[in-house]
Amino acid sequence: MEPNNQKQSLCVKNRSAGFSFRRLQFACNKYAVKAVRTFFSLAVCQIPCVLCGEPAGAISLCPECQSLLNKEASIANEDAKRCCKCGRPLLSEHDICTTCRETPLFQNVDKVFPLFAYVLSKKKLLYSWKIGRQHNLTEVFAEYIAAGLKTHFPEAAVIPVPPRPGKLKKTGWDQIEDMARYLEFRHEVPVLRILRRTEAVQQKKLTKEERAEHSKKAYILDDKAIRQYKEHYDSVVLLDDVITTGNTICACADILKGAGFQNVSAVSLFIVPG
Repeated sequence: MEPNNQKQSLCVKNRSAGFSFRRLQFACNKYAVKAVRTFFSLAVCQIPCVLCGEPAGAISLCPECQSLLNKEASIANEDAKRCCKCGRPLLSEHDICTTCRETPLFQNVDKVFPLFAYVLSKKKLLYSWKIGRQHNLTEVFAEYIAAGLKTHFPEAAVIPVPPRPGKLKKTGWDQIEDMARYLEFRHEVPVLRILRRTEAVQQKKLTKEERAEHSKKAYILDDKAIRQYKEHYDSVVLLDDVITTGNTICACADILKGAGFQNVSAVSLFIVPG
């Protein structure tokens, strides 16, 4: 074997061994946390469901609420009557929703698949996970996203939308990265961390017009990371928790299309109704 081939083969083996170790470490950490929560809910104090307040276990959802959510996610994953642009469920429209007809946005995104409309209990669910730090809900959400990826984007790699600078230091975790790790280590979905966010301004503090302008310059490509993956994946899927105006998805898609990715889509847990 030639020296270059030997070196490449060794690098592949090292990366594979490193991934296996990280996957085992991830599984052990999550199992330990789940075991502690289960013991606490049984022996010390019952953990309430974040939606109805009834007793829950290792997951902050009671069996009934989780069953209803599972059913809703399954229906959403199989629903063919969705807008071909934004992925919102269609009512009386055909192919494209009224919102996308009036204000076309996802011009550079090949497909958008959101699971739930961001209304009523879904607002409470996202708040409990993202702000209330109910980290255990990531496991449930990752199951839904993994099923959606398998159905709609079976050959694509996932690219998480990166957090604003300083978020990890301030809050201690990033919910998107947490879900990406579940997808990577539990569901064997390839995850490419090739985007970085350059500004720390929170999108929710901006107006609609300010969001559109800010998003255009808020994200950049990690050139060093992309060289490892670009030749292996033609299709990628952006991963986010909630789509509001869609400016973040479009800005990231612009960058990825410019980098040479042929097909850029997006998947999210929630989308704000049009």
